[in-house]
Amino acid sequence: MSGTLSPFLGNLSSLQILNLFSLKDLKGPIPPELGKLASLNQLILSYNRLTGSIPDTFQGLSHLQSLDLTNNSLTGPIPNLIFYNLTSLSELLLSKNQISGSIPSSIHMAISLTNIQLQGNNFSGNIPETIGELKNLVKFDLSENQITGAIPPSLPNLSNLKYLYLDINRLTGPIPTSIGNLSRLDRLYSGNNMLSGNLPSSLGNLLSLTDLR
Repeated sequence: MSGTLSPFLGNLSSLQILNLFSLKDLKGPIPPELGKLASLNQLILSYNRLTGSIPDTFQGLSHLQSLDLTNNSLTGPIPNLIFYNLTSLSELLLSKNQISGSIPSSIHMAISLTNIQLQGNNFSGNIPETIGELKNLVKFDLSENQITGAIPPSLPNLSNLKYLYLDINRLTGPIPTSIGNLSRLDRLYSGNNMLSGNLPSSLGNLLSLTDLR
């Protein structure tokens, strides 16, 4: 299938799943009209050639559980407003685009998030302190971006976190001692940054850890 996404898709008010994965020649912008799909649970547009930015109208997708825009050519920032009503969102999959700007501090409002994948974009700025409020988070992949600043003290509050990928950024400062509180952590990648100091001895508390880089 080729062409662009029709704005008339926004008229399908009963639609629960929109899966247009890997159509290869699907290109152009994501129409803002998709934000009218109030019944939508899954929006999967990954592995296409979509361009433009993420519409701020996505804040209207109050039943959305999975948003997968992986491997497109999307640009611009994540609109700060979109997380205000996305309390059912479990998966935010935006890897391998050209999305820029900072991670919105409002991300904590998507309280059901278990999986955040932002790898391979142009994100900059700090990791928001509010990330520590996402108590259900299991996977957080922020690798291969331009993130600066320190690892926020709130990050070790993520008691369900198993996979933490912070590698290939511009993070500075030490790894916080409280990282040892992440008792379920299986993988921790923090290499290729500008971190300083010694590895904290509290890493010895991470008895579930199988991969440290």
